Amino acid sequence: MKDYKFLKKYDPELYKLLVFAEGYPANDPQASLIRLRQYGELLARLWASKLNVFIEAEESYSDLLNRLQDRKKIPANICNAFHQLRVGGNEALHFLQGDSKTARENLNIAKKLSKEFDLTFANHLEKSKTQTTSDPLSVCSEPTLLVGDSLELQEVFTMESPQTDFTGKELIGVDFSGRDLQGFDFTGAYLNNAKFCLANLKNVSFRGADIRGTDFRGAKYLQSHQVEDTLRDRKTRFPDRLQRVIDSQDF
Repeated sequence: MKDYKFLKKYDPELYKLLVFAEGYPANDPQASLIRLRQYGELLARLWASKLNVFIEAEESYSDLLNRLQDRKKIPANICNAFHQLRVGGNEALHFLQGDSKTARENLNIAKKLSKEFDLTFANHLEKSKTQTTSDPLSVCSEPTLLVGDSLELQEVFTMESPQTDFTGKELIGVDFSGRDLQGFDFTGAYLNNAKFCLANLKNVSFRGADIRGTDFRGAKYLQSHQVEDTLRDRKTRFPDRLQRVIDSQDF
């Protein structure tokens, strides 16, 4: 994967996801497809931001791709490639579908998108660096993934029949601390820097979720198998007993 280290200059997570995906096709093609879907969405949103396309807080990945194509911001073949990564990942995540052949095909698509992205924005990146050096106020920082309205999330927990399915939702930075989340489904959710301190996580699914920077310290009933197929980093914090297991094993 050394030929794709150039992705790090745009976002280190792009390279990490591609490395993860390449390691799975033979033994766990569904995990590979899930990682490729995450890679595709991150790349598409970065692509949009570099084209100065505003990303709605509640806008789905699919809607964003369609809007980019409708406005002729990206060619149809590029949009179709992103959709293939999206659909393949969704089928693997929700229906446990996808074989090694499909995973390898989607991996090749992801690599082609990587090259196309670099060809499109390499000069833009160099110009941005030059502008930043000459005038630190001349370049705005890139927008990040947006989370939904926290008030709406608060209302979820005050309903008589609260929502428990957060599959694929963007919940970046949301604080679930101290809540009873037994049986909740965070499959494929974006939970970067979220908090689950002292929460009841019995039978909660985090399959395919992005939990980088998430704080689980003090969480109750969280088991190692619940976080096996997740994207995490050194900033992810677990309850002490689980942290020791994770530090001694590779999932």
